[in-house]
Parts: sequence; structure tokens; C-alpha cells
Amino acid sequence: MNLPGQHIESFERWIEELSDGPLADFQSPSADEPDPWSALFFTNYPWHWAGNEPAGRPTNIVVTPLFPEVKISPGEIELLSEALFQYGAMPAE
Repeated sequence: MNLPGQHIESFERWIEELSDGPLADFQSPSADEPDPWSALFFTNYPWHWAGNEPAGRPTNIVVTPLFPEVKISPGEIELLSEALFQYGAMPAE
């Protein structure tokens, strides 16, 4: 999910906004009532939101639940995260 990020003061504040916003419905999972998602990938790639303004620095976070309905292996999460964090990077020649 690519979220606007120009108003975010810090990474910690962004985490608070995610916890109060998109993640608010998923605060009390358990083994008996697991989360319906295996991982959430949040970004705020600013060039999608900045319009004609200079783009800021992109930020990413991966959230994995303690009790997912369907588990994804840590290795797969790592590969997906690595691909996400490379988005927009230009390879050196």
C-alpha cells in the first residue's frame, strides 16, 4: 500500500499513524482468531504524491502478524521485502 508521506515528521510517527489507521482493526489477534493477512507492505514513495514538488526520501515497512491465517516463510518475506526496498533504485553500470 503506497501512502502519502509528505506530512510525516519521522519514521516513528509514521508507524504510529499506521497503527492508528490501517492496522487498527488488527490489534488483538490470537491463535483462535488469527489475522486474515500474512504480511502487509507499506510504502510512501513520494514521487507518486509530490506532483511538481521535489520528491522526498521513500520509506518502507513490512508488517507480519504474530498469528496469520496463512503463514509465509521468513525466507519468502525476506525476498519480497528486498524486492520492495529496491523499488526505484537504478542499477550501477
